[in-house]
Amino acid sequence: MLALDDAALARVCIAATAVAPEDRCRWLHDIAERLDPPRHIVNQRARNRRARERRRKGRRIYRLELSDRTVEGAINALIASGALTEAEAKDQKQIERELARHLEGWATHWREILTRVSPPRA
Repeated sequence: MLALDDAALARVCIAATAVAPEDRCRWLHDIAERLDPPRHIVNQRARNRRARERRRKGRRIYRLELSDRTVEGAINALIASGALTEAEAKDQKQIERELARHLEGWATHWREILTRVSPPRA
């Protein structure tokens, strides 16, 4: 919420008199949005900052659509392998982190196998 002291409010009111009366309402709205943007804009900017930071670090987020049956099977496998506890399996973020860790391990494993089978050419 925008909070102005008396002096700042007086300066805004004085400046508003320089704007044509038919444009004044829009001008005041523009000033308010620049000084105190709506929450959805603030949230969008934060999401964009986090995405840019992930890209700088070489990270990406992929959304996967999976059936409930597949997810239940994956969670049961993570619990059975000791990668997750029963309590951790109730937290979606924890499941996502563990699945990402396993997928990265799988990709690293296959990259190593392919390197051994066909070494890079110099």
